[in-house]
Amino acid sequence: MPYLTHELLKNCTTLWRLDNISSLCSSLCDTDSDVYGLKAEFGFPQHLIPKDTNNYIAYFGVRKKKLNTSYGQAHFITFYHEPKKNVYDRDLGILEYMYNIYMDEKRLELIELYKEHEKVDVELFPYKITLENADYWKYTLNDDWYIADKIDLDNLIDDYELRGIVDWTELYNVLPEDIDDDVTEMDESEEEDFNLDEEETDDDIEEGEIVDDN
Repeated sequence: MPYLTHELLKNCTTLWRLDNISSLCSSLCDTDSDVYGLKAEFGFPQHLIPKDTNNYIAYFGVRKKKLNTSYGQAHFITFYHEPKKNVYDRDLGILEYMYNIYMDEKRLELIELYKEHEKVDVELFPYKITLENADYWKYTLNDDWYIADKIDLDNLIDDYELRGIVDWTELYNVLPEDIDDDVTEMDESEEEDFNLDEEETDDDIEEGEIVDDN
């Protein structure tokens, strides 16, 4: 995220828990969820605030049931919404900023709760990845966790103790088996094409022909 964008969000927005719409959103996403909204405060450019949103510029839901883990807790995103890119002309990374603010706040709450533990953490993951949002989570998980193939995804699920909890089948289906194998095959294919081009070029030059460097 660009520095100026981060400073704008940091100084001119506030993360709120929206209890008044939690029941409705829980019904819509079929999972009991808490809803959070990022509200534009004084100083946020008015032309960047979507209309009829009471100054909220993005939302996401978090499953109320948390997962206790060896590293602290895992929380799960049940839905998200931010304005279309054409509202801002480019991706401002608002949701990612919201995720980080949420994790920071929950991490402090957990540290206060478990004072005897020096290291406790809160991680935020998608609860269910659908065909419609697979591209978004593919990009987001790659950006945050460097998930590029099925092996990486399996390792993330096992490392963070998510096996049997999350449903990421749709993302798993669109990822390559092993990105290293794909890169190796691509390199070999390109090398073969290059060698074929060299052979064809040599064959096309007749004996005694003067070839211009150009």
